[in-house]
Amino acid sequence: MNVFRPLWSYRIEQTENWLTEQASSGKRLVSINRWTRVCTFEQQRASLQRTD
Repeated sequence: MNVFRPLWSYRIEQTENWLTEQASSGKRLVSINRWTRVCTFEQQRASLQRTD
């Protein structure tokens, strides 16, 4: 999934919060293209949790 974020480098705190939200919804940041301002994510598979 590609997401266009035009001012991500100027809004550091908002960008950090947005990335945290993406991660908590199961998306992993794969790359950031600084020239086109596009962030690429991939959906993570649900991980199995150990219960001992």
